[in-house]
Amino acid sequence: MDHRPFLRALQDFNDFLRAQKGAYGDACAGYRRNEIRIRRQTARVLEGKRTTGEDGRDCIVATSVEDPASPDVIVETIRLSREYLDANSRAGTNEQQMGRALIVFIYTFWEVVVRHRCADALGIRAGDLKLPIAGDLRRLRHSILHERAILNRRDHKKLEVLADLFEPDAELSLPHATMREIFRRLDQRLAVFSLETIGALPLPPPAGRVVSRRVQALPDSN
Repeated sequence: MDHRPFLRALQDFNDFLRAQKGAYGDACAGYRRNEIRIRRQTARVLEGKRTTGEDGRDCIVATSVEDPASPDVIVETIRLSREYLDANSRAGTNEQQMGRALIVFIYTFWEVVVRHRCADALGIRAGDLKLPIAGDLRRLRHSILHERAILNRRDHKKLEVLADLFEPDAELSLPHATMREIFRRLDQRLAVFSLETIGALPLPPPAGRVVSRRVQALPDSN
């Protein structure tokens, strides 16, 4: 059987995931720069002035888009400086929203595009093609879209690959470290999925089933 169409579909999915990782990393770096810049500006603006507190709550931050072809500035948001800093901080709302959007995007791309391409290449129905981590993403997606990002205990028990990253009956927390681990496990599971599907290589036993190790010396080539 020619497995090239199947492997090509998986390679395209890997390329897609690599692009998402790059965009996500750039966005998180941008949030950090926003936080640092506004924190410095807030301290400078409030220097020597009476404030309602040390957190800069009476300082306003306006974000805007400047059109090079027009002198007008398009104001997008006006917020208290503390709200802006909280949104751009580590594990802040910007980082959380980006993580949730990626969960929905990645699962949808797998389910609508990649799964069908792989199934067609293998000559089977898409429903017969199983990728456990994709099932986990489906449950996270459901929580994000339909449960206000609360992962109920029933769905948490059904997670096969990502259960240790989340708490049951709690709001999904998707800081940078968690998203990085999800991407890492996606890469790992796709590699295993590929090898198991085409039977290219015998897979080693799970680490928990390895009871002993032995080092064998290579024969002398001289």
